[in-house]
Amino acid sequence: MKVNLKLDKRSEPSDTNTLREYQGMLGSLMHAVVSTRPDLVYTACYLAQFASAPGSEHLDTLKYAYHYLAGTSDYSIVM
Repeated sequence: MKVNLKLDKRSEPSDTNTLREYQGMLGSLMHAVVSTRPDLVYTACYLAQFASAPGSEHLDTLKYAYHYLAGTSDYSIVM
């Protein structure tokens, strides 16, 4: 997630397609966070605050997190 990013809460979602897409993508991100990616916990929890009424800026930020996932798929925890 970008540094010092501030997203505004909305009273209503922009449309039902955005709402469903956002919630589905957020659920998948949460699954990845719980399973394998503890580095994204803050991002996922921050974006979860907007799950009831996301706008296009929230969806763009969520897609940015997916780009991060794709770019760091070869990272692993070393013990």
